[in-house]
Amino acid sequence: MSKFQIIDQNSLKFAEIQRIKTANEALIQNLNVKCHSQAEIRELLTKITGNPIPASTEINVPFESDFGRNIKIGKEGFINKNAMFVDLGSITIGDRCLLGPNVTLISVNHAQPVANRRSLELAPVTLEDDVWLGANVTVLPGVTIGAGAIIGANSLVTKDVPPLSIAVGSPAQVIKQVDEA
Repeated sequence: MSKFQIIDQNSLKFAEIQRIKTANEALIQNLNVKCHSQAEIRELLTKITGNPIPASTEINVPFESDFGRNIKIGKEGFINKNAMFVDLGSITIGDRCLLGPNVTLISVNHAQPVANRRSLELAPVTLEDDVWLGANVTVLPGVTIGAGAIIGANSLVTKDVPPLSIAVGSPAQVIKQVDEA
């Protein structure tokens, strides 16, 4: 069974997505243009996502999202500057996750046939607890990164990464296990 859900470009759901996206754009612009305390950043992100952002999680701006409503962020985490979340297919970040600068999480793709290319293919991105993504990591739709895994800087993650693994490269490959000592 495929992880992907299809949304046709001509469907009513596609129009509803555009409405929510437009409503969130003003909030995201406010988040990134004005100076905010961490509490204010979390409050704005709670409005953008519709999900509470734990007080123990720190998020540095700028922070971007193309939709916003399908993001869940765990406690005691850290998201560095220039994060980009393409979240229509849903993005879930577990507890104590660390995301380096310029991390991109993508849960949306487009259909391959030219005539239907604006239709969307959605698949969730999941970071289990204690995941660490280095600077400039990109995670593609449908990927789960297991608990305690580390993804090296500049890596492109195209498939699931097992727990407690270290993966690097483009595409990312597991090179060893995390030393828990």
